[in-house]
Amino acid sequence: LGDPPPPTAPPPDENRKVTGKQTSRAPTEGPGIEGMALAMARALDERRKQKKLVRRLREQLQVKFKRTETLPMDLFRAFQKFDTDQSGVIDFDEFVHVCDNVGLGQGTLDNGEMRLLFKQADKDQSGSVDFAEFLKVVVGNLVNL
Repeated sequence: LGDPPPPTAPPPDENRKVTGKQTSRAPTEGPGIEGMALAMARALDERRKQKKLVRRLREQLQVKFKRTETLPMDLFRAFQKFDTDQSGVIDFDEFVHVCDNVGLGQGTLDNGEMRLLFKQADKDQSGSVDFAEFLKVVVGNLVNL
């Protein structure tokens, strides 16, 4: 019967680009690596922006609340004051009032930045900021206060 025929080269692939001795895939439309890199860069930029906004809010709130013996009670009273409907949580509209109260309201932060900041403060993504989340925003790590 004889020897089998020698192996043949695979059929040409339109998405392959030959560069020197190596063959690599040419960029294609769609998500691909470039799309993923762009999405990751955007996510990183958003995360940096969120951190910057939280830092600004924390700094403004810390100006209002000095480290004293009554600090825990002062923070709780402030939270109750901002919780205008006495629901036990601060919703977005009440959060806007918090920002206004500390000088980060309209004219300083736009609505998108406030929503981004609120999203960052609302760690459990419940749609509201409870007292523990409020403390994390105001106090951050206790060294900053």
